[in-house]
Amino acid sequence: MRRSDPRPGECEQQAPRRHHRPRVCYLASVRILVAAWLCAVAPWTAPVRAVEIGDTRDAVAGMATASDSFESARQAAVAGEAAVLRSWLQKDARLAAGTDAHGRQLLHVAIHAPTPNRAWAVVQTLLEFQADINAQDSEGRTPLYVAALASSPELVRKLLEQGADSTVAAQGGQTPLHAAVEAGRTAVVAVLARHGKGVDLKNEAGFTPLQVAELLNDQDSASALRTAAGQAPSSKFDRLALQLTHPDFRTRKEVQDQLVAQGEAAGPAVLAVFENTDFPEAVRVSALQTLTALHFKGAAPAVSAEATDPSSELRMRSVRALGEIGCTNAVPALAELLACAQASPGMQMAICDSLGAIGDPRCMPQLVSLYQETTHPRVKRSAGYAIDAIAGVSFGENWLGRQQWIHQNKPEWLGAESGSFNVWQWIGAIRVVGLLLMIGLAFVAWRNRA
Repeated sequence: MRRSDPRPGECEQQAPRRHHRPRVCYLASVRILVAAWLCAVAPWTAPVRAVEIGDTRDAVAGMATASDSFESARQAAVAGEAAVLRSWLQKDARLAAGTDAHGRQLLHVAIHAPTPNRAWAVVQTLLEFQADINAQDSEGRTPLYVAALASSPELVRKLLEQGADSTVAAQGGQTPLHAAVEAGRTAVVAVLARHGKGVDLKNEAGFTPLQVAELLNDQDSASALRTAAGQAPSSKFDRLALQLTHPDFRTRKEVQDQLVAQGEAAGPAVLAVFENTDFPEAVRVSALQTLTALHFKGAAPAVSAEATDPSSELRMRSVRALGEIGCTNAVPALAELLACAQASPGMQMAICDSLGAIGDPRCMPQLVSLYQETTHPRVKRSAGYAIDAIAGVSFGENWLGRQQWIHQNKPEWLGAESGSFNVWQWIGAIRVVGLLLMIGLAFVAWRNRA
C-alpha cells in the first residue's frame, strides 16, 4: 500500500467540512450609510456653508480696506499732510487709535513730519479726533518720548501744554527726560526740566536724569537739572563716585584707587552710592570696599543697618566691613546678631572676626557663650580668636587653656561681683566635697576593720 493512500478508517475520523457563510462587504455598507447621510443633510448644509463663506470673504475684504485706510492715513501723518489726514479721519475716526505692527499710533509717527510746524498741525488734527496723547507703543514709548529723541523742543513744549505726561516710562524705566539726556538733546532737557516733573525719577538701573548727565559729562544738561531740582552744583567727588557704577570691573577698580587716594573727603560721595539700593549689587560692593579702604567712620550707621537687615544681599560683606572700619557703635547690634539662633555658621564667623577686630569687651558674654555652646569647629575657632584678641591673650589652638581662662575670668566679663560664685565654681566645690566625703568613708571603713 502506497503512503499517499489513506489508512483504513482515516476518512471516518476526519471532522466534517464546515459550510462557509457568505461574506458581508462591510466597506460597501459604510459607503451606503455615508451616501444616505449626505443625501439627507447636504440640502440643508449647503446654503449655510455658502453664507459662511460669503461672510468670511466680506470680513477679509473689510479688513483689507481698513488696513489700506490706516496705511494711507499713516503716510499722510509722516508727510505732515494734515488736510489729507483729516479727510481720512472724517471717513473713519477709528483710524486715530489704530496701530501698526510696532504698536505705534498715528501720533507717534506724526512726530517725524518734515518740519515741527507740520508735525504740530498733524498732532492737532489727531487730537481733535480724540487721539490719546499718552498712548504707548510696544516698547512703552509715548509721543512725548519720541519728540524728546527727535530734538524738537518747541514740539515738546506744546505736547506738555496739551497734557502729555513726562513721567510715563518706557522699557527699562526710561522717561522722556532720561532719553533726552542720553541722546544729548540739551535744549529738550531744559524744556522738560522747567516743566518740573520726572526730574527725580530713577530708571531700572537706579539712575536719575541728573546722574546720567554727570556720567556722560554733559554739564549743560546737568546744570539745568540741578536748577530744576534745587540742588547745589556737584563736587568732583560726586562725579568720581558715580563712576563706580561703570559696568566694567576693571574700570570700577581704577575709580576705587582714585577715590582712596583722595582720602576721607571722598567718603560722603561714596556713601551716597552705597546707600542707593537701586544700584546693582556689584556697584554697592565696590562702594563698600572703597568705604572700608577709606576707614570712613561716617558710613557706620548705613553699613550697620545693612549688616542687620535679614533681606540684604550685602549682609555678610557689611559685617566684615564694620570690623575693618573699626566701628565701636555697631558692637551692640553685632552682639545681638551673634546671639540670634538663625545666624548661619558663615555669618557667625564674620561677626566674630569683626568683633575681634573692633576689640570692644562689651561683646565678650556673647562670644564666650558661642564658644562654649557651638559644635561647629570653624565657628569655635573664630570665636576663640575673637576672645583672644579682645582679652589680649594668645591661646591659639590650646582649647583647654582657653577654657580654663574663661572659667577663671567669666565673672568679670559677665559683670558679676568677684566674691559671688558662678556655676563652674559651684561644680568645683561639689567635686571637692564629694572627694572629702569619700576619703572620710574610706577611713571609717578602715577603722572598723582594724
